[in-house]
Amino acid sequence: MINELHIYKLIGRSLPQVHHASGVVNRIIKPIYNRKKRGFIISEVLGFKMELNPTECVDGNLLFCPQLYDYVEMDFLDKNLTEGDTFLDVGSHIGFYSLAASKKTNSILAIEASPHTYKRLKKNIQLNSLNIKTANYGVSDTSELLKLSLNSDNNSGGQTFINTKDSGIEIQCHSLKHILSEHGISEVKIMKIDVEGFEYKIFKHFLENNEKSIYPKFIITEFLVNEVHKSTGNQVELLESYGYEQIMETHYNRILEFKNS
Repeated sequence: MINELHIYKLIGRSLPQVHHASGVVNRIIKPIYNRKKRGFIISEVLGFKMELNPTECVDGNLLFCPQLYDYVEMDFLDKNLTEGDTFLDVGSHIGFYSLAASKKTNSILAIEASPHTYKRLKKNIQLNSLNIKTANYGVSDTSELLKLSLNSDNNSGGQTFINTKDSGIEIQCHSLKHILSEHGISEVKIMKIDVEGFEYKIFKHFLENNEKSIYPKFIITEFLVNEVHKSTGNQVELLESYGYEQIMETHYNRILEFKNS
């Protein structure tokens, strides 16, 4: 009997790294495969085992076309992380970035606010027997309780603290300054942050209340120009005002380097 999943993975994972190639997966392969009710699948993803939900936005891409998912950013991690460097993953979701970073360093802190997603993050770390430190709380500009939205559109990575006063679940949050101190982190080589519009609020407090010596050398931040109005501010402009310089731009992210030593 022909394995349907195997065929679709074979097709999706053969797609070249060109613009919009993932559209084949998102518009054709995923809808066809998910025409039936599907359960979680443990699959190999670029050398790691991951438990994936094929109906989820990020999971589906990691299942069917992992070579296309943030491949520029993955190459950047590979070229700029070395053993002993600290990688900080803020909004780690199910752990793809942290798993990728573990190929280069064992000094990793993955932070995920959603309790449900955090369990999946821990599961993916355990599947690979990795020693990645994790923290289950949100990141803000102070220690506070905030409501996290419950995304019902098969995109758990889109959960946000913005405009959720009347819905969602309460999450304990801490400032980035507090988190680094709590975990004894005094130097960060690369920080990846994807917190659905909350980046500016986090960075503003961090940059104003820390010495430059603890500023991450590189920052990978999600930044969508057409969605700035849904955020707490323009974090790229803020970072540039504190000595960062944008060195790369991808479809979803900006990569900046701290130049003001």
